[in-house]
Amino acid sequence: MDVISIETLDRRPIYEQLVECIRQNVLHGVMTPGEQLPSVRALAVELAINPNTIQKAYTELERLGIITSIPGRGSFIADNVKKLADHNREQLLGELKRTLAEVRDAGVPRGEAERLICLVWNEAVSIDNAVSIDNAVGTDSAVFTDSAVGTGFGKTDISKKEREQ
Repeated sequence: MDVISIETLDRRPIYEQLVECIRQNVLHGVMTPGEQLPSVRALAVELAINPNTIQKAYTELERLGIITSIPGRGSFIADNVKKLADHNREQLLGELKRTLAEVRDAGVPRGEAERLICLVWNEAVSIDNAVSIDNAVGTDSAVFTDSAVGTGFGKTDISKKEREQ
């Protein structure tokens, strides 16, 4: 994913979409430590949204340790982001272990649990691949029902290349 985007049809608040988008960019290595984010004003103009919304997202990203803000210079991807990604991975593995223990305790046979895990994994990979293809070719072919991916209608994207201009 190499864009900062919002989905106007998404029910989540715009600032939450921005936080998640930037967080995913960082976790996937699209945005790297030390990289400067667009200014609040510039991103607000590009996305055609209120600057206060951008500021709220940046404040939350700073609280999460994903970005650092330097007065007079701007906001940057934090240098310790790798450590945050590792911590996030540990948290997710802990959640997965707890969930699998609940599945086992519910009496779901191992083979059935493995089948369901593979099904969910493949579904997630399919969604990620469709979004990656959309971003690579600039289309909105990812259409999934009951998912946050959406149809692309009402989507506002700012590519890394556009931000640098």
